[in-house]
Amino acid sequence: MMTRPAARFDEDAMILRTLTTLSLCLFAATANAQSGPIPADCQPGPHLRFPVPAALMHEAHTLASLLSPAKAPDPDSNNPAQAIREVYRDQQNLALMKLQLMPPEQRDIVLLSALYDYTMPPNPWPVTMLATEVDDRFLEQFLDSLNRRDLSDHSGTILVALVAFSADAEGSSNGPATVAERKRYLAGELATKPSPGFLKAMDEFNYRLSTAAPMLMVKAGEIVAANPDLAKQRETVAGTVESGIYAGWALTEIIRCAGDWQARADQANPFADMPPNLRDLALIQVYKSEAAKGGIAQYIRSRAGAMAPELYQAMQRWNLVEPAAQLTAAMQLLGQPYPTDQTARIAAWDGSNGAADPVFNEDMHPLDLEPRWDRDFAQQIQERLNPQP
Repeated sequence: MMTRPAARFDEDAMILRTLTTLSLCLFAATANAQSGPIPADCQPGPHLRFPVPAALMHEAHTLASLLSPAKAPDPDSNNPAQAIREVYRDQQNLALMKLQLMPPEQRDIVLLSALYDYTMPPNPWPVTMLATEVDDRFLEQFLDSLNRRDLSDHSGTILVALVAFSADAEGSSNGPATVAERKRYLAGELATKPSPGFLKAMDEFNYRLSTAAPMLMVKAGEIVAANPDLAKQRETVAGTVESGIYAGWALTEIIRCAGDWQARADQANPFADMPPNLRDLALIQVYKSEAAKGGIAQYIRSRAGAMAPELYQAMQRWNLVEPAAQLTAAMQLLGQPYPTDQTARIAAWDGSNGAADPVFNEDMHPLDLEPRWDRDFAQQIQERLNPQP
């Protein structure tokens, strides 16, 4: 048996999972962006489309749900642990049967889409993969699909994601070792947190995973486009976000196309016709991922730090009072106008009082950020993406 990420497909978990990992990809895109002509399919407009038909995405969610931990059986069962294993085995058998009945193109789309969901953690490191198990048969299915679709360059990283933290792994001083301990840790029942070394290793691993994950949906979209019967079912997402799935893909398109934001006029920016709330979410999530690696100072020094003034406005719109105040204090140390050039910004920061101030340099790990504003933020995501009549 091997472990793999848990799949939770309620709406708010989907949105948070997708936004968090995609924010890491956004930083990767901005860090390597090159100025130049914008590809035709990245021009603003309603042509930005969700790549996988809704019916097939539903199949992917069904598959992922079947591979998720089984719900607890009757508490009066004589052997609850055995009952859970039996229910889980039945779920996996049903999922395998569904896959075997699908046409090859449909099966690959479903597998790639489900695998994409598995790579979307609820935090900037994949904690949910620490506490779940899955049958080896599905590992073979996923890897076969990756190889059939010319994704072998990414299958190594995905393979690590699928087999990491196996149930029989030897104990380690870096973090909770056994499945039982990991579940207790995730539930907040352990008195101690994993060591900083463990958290750093998880962050680095998830960064590698996040750079590979978007290719899964890009490839799934290519399969759809090559099959006219499937391509007819594509849905537009530009201008309207109807679900967490659409929100996630809209952000993927933004990330893929954005390039060097600062070098392009608004009218040539893929953000221009996207819902403002999505832009805000992307900016805030990038800030979170950077601050988790070295505090506000890390964000200021990163390429993403060029967007600090726009980030501040986004925080104000979302009523994130404390983070906005902290960001303002850091920005004021750099003077006016705010330096958008990274080299100039780093030089200004290193020459300021903030360079040695622990307030700005302390890691803001997601576990530390969550009590401050993530819970309210998640509620606001729901309210803005799903307004009540």
